[in-house]
Amino acid sequence: MAEQDPNQNAGDDPKALPTPETLAAAAALDIYDADGAKVKFGSLFEDQSTKTLIVIFIRHFFCGACHAYVESISSTSQAAFEESNTKVAVIGCGDHAAIRPYRETSLARSPSSSSFTFYTDPTRTLFHTLGMTYCNLDRTPAGQPTPAYLGPLGFMRRLGQALWRGPVKNPSMIGKHGNEKQNGGEFVFGPGMECRFASRMRHTEDHVPVEELLQAAGVHVH
Repeated sequence: MAEQDPNQNAGDDPKALPTPETLAAAAALDIYDADGAKVKFGSLFEDQSTKTLIVIFIRHFFCGACHAYVESISSTSQAAFEESNTKVAVIGCGDHAAIRPYRETSLARSPSSSSFTFYTDPTRTLFHTLGMTYCNLDRTPAGQPTPAYLGPLGFMRRLGQALWRGPVKNPSMIGKHGNEKQNGGEFVFGPGMECRFASRMRHTEDHVPVEELLQAAGVHVH
């Protein structure tokens, strides 16, 4: 059963752009880098006159579906990101100590790892400010196709891989990976103080198609 957040409105459009007031409030919030240093969220994009920033909010650092999504988008060539002057920020909701192990595994085969930075929002204040208030453990609804980014592996195989990458290889991260019911989403910010794309997950496999996100950011895949 879904965990109801007090700010959640079931009728909200999951692709509604944040209002200028919401964007300003989100920009003022702190997130944390891998060293535990505070970073103003808005500093990632508000002073950039030409750069576009894709932000992927993952569910938690042990989530196999989110790991597959980051792997999928990171298979995009470095040239494609450079030509569109686009960077990618991945934001979780666990302890900052979980960032480095996650980055190492999710970008292990990436040709564009230098375009990615990783942060966390352990209080989930930024998640909720931007409207990511869907909290559940639901999977893709019956009758809908499995998202392409998940590949050909079945759920149990993906779960096994997630357990191996997460608590088995990094037992010290148990309890530090983040809230398991928190769903994330994808946003495109910039240039400057602008948000031009938003998509909020309604269930655990509801990341927007990679192609749609890249197109929204102006990234042309070669």
